Amino acid sequence: MWKEIIGLLYVAVLGAMDIREKKVPVWLLILGAMETIMVRLAEGFMDGWQKNTGSILWGMLPGLFLLAMAYLTKKAGYGDGVVLCLLGIRCGYRFCLAIFCMSLLLLSLTCMVLLLLKRVRRNTRIPYLPFLTVVYAGYLVFGERWQ
Repeated sequence: MWKEIIGLLYVAVLGAMDIREKKVPVWLLILGAMETIMVRLAEGFMDGWQKNTGSILWGMLPGLFLLAMAYLTKKAGYGDGVVLCLLGIRCGYRFCLAIFCMSLLLLSLTCMVLLLLKRVRRNTRIPYLPFLTVVYAGYLVFGERWQ
């Protein structure tokens, strides 16, 4: 449970910075990557490498998809994809895919309400990481019911 709490604090800090500055500092992404790699190495020594390698590679897919969308459309941020990759490495494919889909759903619903209330326009940039943080926290609280 400790690794989930550390991951939540990390994503919450990045979400706050995403709201405030509309970007994520690279040094925080590097720090998170180093921490994630250390956790996975420790788990590899305890659980065996073969189980963890497949989970790491499959877990990165939603983040890699978001990185590809950021590169191709320039509408998403690279930091969002990197953070999602790190969460996928940390927690596995099913978890990462679930929070990716749920956070996109929450983001879409929020954007529709904001558009209807005429608070934003079509081209307004909305930060993604706060939605990822909310869904990740919800998963940690209600995780048993999601699976």
